[in-house]
Amino acid sequence: MSCRLLLPALVAGALLAGAGCADSTDDRPVSFTYIQGAVFQQSCATAACHSGHFPIGGLGLDSVDAAYAGLVGAPCVDGEPPTDPLLNFVRPGDPQRSRLVHLLEGTDVPWRMPPDAPLPEPDIELVRNWILDGAECN
Repeated sequence: MSCRLLLPALVAGALLAGAGCADSTDDRPVSFTYIQGAVFQQSCATAACHSGHFPIGGLGLDSVDAAYAGLVGAPCVDGEPPTDPLLNFVRPGDPQRSRLVHLLEGTDVPWRMPPDAPLPEPDIELVRNWILDGAECN
């Protein structure tokens, strides 16, 4: 291939490669320990809402163990199923029937959580994906 043809081919290839970068994909891990620290602890356990000695609604989100037990209804042991998924905020594998998702979206509930500053959609999607993947304590 001559230099005259090589340069346009390289430019076209670079443009095509760059076009893929415009798609924003969420590279954050879909794991409970990540979500608890990066989302729940930062947005829900602040201002003593879901933290401290008397968390609102009895739901403490300031530690992995307390958050998982409160949301899923099971101790934080890899792969252990919840005790009764109907009574918990999270229904593993079913984000549409998980009360947590409805609270975060503000759908089918009288209020949205957190009330002062709703979570960004990418954070809610991360929670949805964690639930869809089985809501393990990983």
